[in-house]
Amino acid sequence: MHGPAGADALVPLLEHPSAEVRRLAAIALDQFEQLKPQHLPALIAAHRRGLDVAASIARTGSEEALRFIEAAWSVADDGHNARSALILFGRRAEPFLMRQLERCRQGCSGMEMQTILYALDRIGPLPERAREMIREVAASGTAPPDLRRAMEEQLIDRTDPAALPIIVRRLGALRGDPYEDAAAFRLLERLRYHGEAGRDAGGPLILSYLSRTELRRARREAVVASWVVGYRPAVPALRAMLAEAENDWLLAYNALFALAQLGGREARPEIARLARDHWHLPVRNNARRALNMLDGGTFALPELGDERRGSYVGELRFAAD
Repeated sequence: MHGPAGADALVPLLEHPSAEVRRLAAIALDQFEQLKPQHLPALIAAHRRGLDVAASIARTGSEEALRFIEAAWSVADDGHNARSALILFGRRAEPFLMRQLERCRQGCSGMEMQTILYALDRIGPLPERAREMIREVAASGTAPPDLRRAMEEQLIDRTDPAALPIIVRRLGALRGDPYEDAAAFRLLERLRYHGEAGRDAGGPLILSYLSRTELRRARREAVVASWVVGYRPAVPALRAMLAEAENDWLLAYNALFALAQLGGREARPEIARLARDHWHLPVRNNARRALNMLDGGTFALPELGDERRGSYVGELRFAAD
């Protein structure tokens, strides 16, 4: 780019008789990090003629540009990226976005409210008032169902404490059909981020998913969740899983880690057998690590190396990851 002089030469081309020249000029202007406020009238005129120059308008940085982009957002995202352009104003856009969020809280689509939250996330830490609104809508009995569910998803993804009862409710409602495997996996993965609160509220559900053989991914995630939240009652189910080690080595690999972390000394005979006889080296190694930890040492045994460096790294789902 040729700096301000380059932009000075490009802006007049937005009115060129050739549509292709106008389009290329708009594309070239989009590469500038900053534009002179004096170009704003020409850029606004080009935007109104259908050229994609919203980001260029924002890069003039003026209050007039901010008001214009806010108005374009309010009307609708008209295909000229007004919503993406607003993010370029940084914290200056926050008051407008918060007003939009307040309006949306009274009733809009889940997608629209998520778009506003995405913009707020991009310009900085989410304001506490925005978090409060997410909680309010998720708990509302009058909000449109798609909006309420979208805000529940926001709480789950943000590991908000208010998400915990939602996660527990949803896990309890899943019937165990194979097509629900991905949903159960995600909920169990999010549950473990709630620590002791997740253990107290969701421990029995973790235990129930340890026996759901039809939900393969969710079952493996339940193994991980059991030790992350410290759910000691899962030890008998984890011990029973070791009997499946011949057919599902990855399940056994993670169950060994979980048993060691939970202090499952009652499973020592099965762990010792796997350390001695299992056909797969990573399982034998993890069993040796588990025995070492149950005997008062640590899980780490440096002399065993790290299986994650093997050629099958994409196949592994490590409990410790």
